Amino acid sequence: MYSPPATFITPADSARAVADVYSVSLVATLTVLAAAVAFLCLRASNAGTRAVMWRCALAGLLAIFAGRFVPWQWMAWVLPELLARPLVALGTVQLDGPPGLVGPGVATPRVSGMIDWLLVLYWSGIAIVLLRTVIARARLVVVQRQAVPLTGKQWRARLREAGDAIGVATSRVRLLATPGVPVPVTWGAWRPVILLPRCAMRWPADRLQAVLRHELAHVRARDAGMRLAARVACALFWFHPGVWWLARRFEVDAEEACDDRVLLSGIRVSDYAEWLGASAPGNETREVQAVMALVRRSNLRARLVAITDTRRRLAVPGRRGVLCTVILASAIIVPLSTARIAPTRNVLTSLMQETRWESRAWAVVRLAQRADSVDVARSAARHDPDPAVRAWARYALGLGPAAPASRPRS
Repeated sequence: MYSPPATFITPADSARAVADVYSVSLVATLTVLAAAVAFLCLRASNAGTRAVMWRCALAGLLAIFAGRFVPWQWMAWVLPELLARPLVALGTVQLDGPPGLVGPGVATPRVSGMIDWLLVLYWSGIAIVLLRTVIARARLVVVQRQAVPLTGKQWRARLREAGDAIGVATSRVRLLATPGVPVPVTWGAWRPVILLPRCAMRWPADRLQAVLRHELAHVRARDAGMRLAARVACALFWFHPGVWWLARRFEVDAEEACDDRVLLSGIRVSDYAEWLGASAPGNETREVQAVMALVRRSNLRARLVAITDTRRRLAVPGRRGVLCTVILASAIIVPLSTARIAPTRNVLTSLMQETRWESRAWAVVRLAQRADSVDVARSAARHDPDPAVRAWARYALGLGPAAPASRPRS
């Protein structure tokens, strides 16, 4: 009797984890494609509406990843043969041995080692992406501690005036000045902090008002928390270029949305464009670059082009529009987040013609889960030439012994 050595993670566990990542990435692709279609439909709309759509898409990506861990899921039999091949290959590795029979595991050392390396690569990518965010946050904490609080009556009055113009309370907003940042930045999801460069203390009152209104527009939109959520999504799907594109588009439209609120509050376009151009940072030190990694803004040139574009619609999204966008996005995201994708019936039945018993065993477990394919599984339980496939078929139909050590999953 073969007894595999005890390990912390078995080859079946690694294959199951990689299969989950693969299936989640396919579902995430649907979210990215839906967001791209919505972006094309909303190109003529205002930046605020597009920013709401990007927020919903980013939240959807996190919900899709979290949905792998909820107990209630539904099967979506939609994968064509080409996309199903990796899932089938990983599924066969999860068949450690047929229930009720004794035999060696399916995974060869070479295949098992490759899957383990894929899992290590995935988690290493997550760690690398998150590490930069952690370093940036630590740098920001250091900069904040070294900054000078602007708590005088004149500064509080300026901040309150900007808050009234934007429509946001400023009682919990901290205003600081520091040489550690080249341009004004805002961070902090629960206790917002506005960091002004030291030179901002010499700016004219009108320019300061424009800057404070822009930063408070970020506070009103809770962009700091959404930017962090975008970083987490990029870390979880670091291999997916569509997710990075989505996060980048959110940055661009979130900045334009805040610019729109500033202009709608009464700031002249010519003055705002001049001040924005003057805020372009020069050569930054490595320390400053690390700080700005968490709050990096979109290209100033693109923002200047958008501000001075007379054809662009200058507006902010209404509550009804935001509510409709959130409801529509939820109607798409909620089913996707709990969906477990699987090959189509045609793909599964074609696998029953394979010569390798592992492919047939994996397919018969899936077929037993479909009401229109139970007869195929019953036929395999009686007539398949390989006893391992017959054992898996009986187990899937509830006719065999207790569950095996590693049950195949999609």
